[in-house]
Amino acid sequence: MENGFSTADAVLTSAMSGGFGNGAANWGNRGCAAPFADPASNAVRINRNADVSAANDSCTRSVLGLGLDRLSDQAEESRRSAQFTSIRDGQFQAELRNGDRLRDIEREIAANAKIAAQCCCDLKLQSCEDKAEILAAIADSKATALAVESRGIERSLNAANAELTALKTQIACGCCPSPS
Repeated sequence: MENGFSTADAVLTSAMSGGFGNGAANWGNRGCAAPFADPASNAVRINRNADVSAANDSCTRSVLGLGLDRLSDQAEESRRSAQFTSIRDGQFQAELRNGDRLRDIEREIAANAKIAAQCCCDLKLQSCEDKAEILAAIADSKATALAVESRGIERSLNAANAELTALKTQIACGCCPSPS
C-alpha cells in the first residue's frame, strides 16, 4: 500500500465510477490524465485513509495494549512459577532435612539400645557376682559359726573325756566306789 491507496480503494472507486469499462472509457471523455483525479474521489480516498489510519492507530494501541498485557501476564506467570519452584524446592529440602534428622535419631536410638543392652548385661553379671559373693560370705559365716560351734563342742567333748578319764582313774585306783 503506497501513499495510502490500496487495491480495495481502486475497486471501490471503479465501482463508483461505473465499472472498469466505463471508468476507462470515461478517462478520455473527462479529459483526466489518470483515474481518481476528480476532487470527489480524492476526498473519498483522503477520508478513507484517515479512517484506516485511525482504525490502525486504535488497533495498534489495542494490539500494543494486548501485547503489553500478555507480557505482563507472562511476567506474572514467570514470577508465580518461580515462587512455586522456590516453595517446592523448599519443601523438598525440608523433607531431605527431616529424612536426615530421622536417620540420625534412628542411629541414636540404636546406639542407646546397644548401650542399654550392654548395661543390662553388665548389671546381670554384677548381680551374679554379688550373689556369689553374698553366698560365699554366708557360707564363710556359717563355716565360721560351725567352726566356733565345733570348737565349743570339741571343748565340751574334751572336758567330758577328761572327766571320764578322771573317773576311770579314780575307779581303777579304788578311791571311788564303782557306780554299779
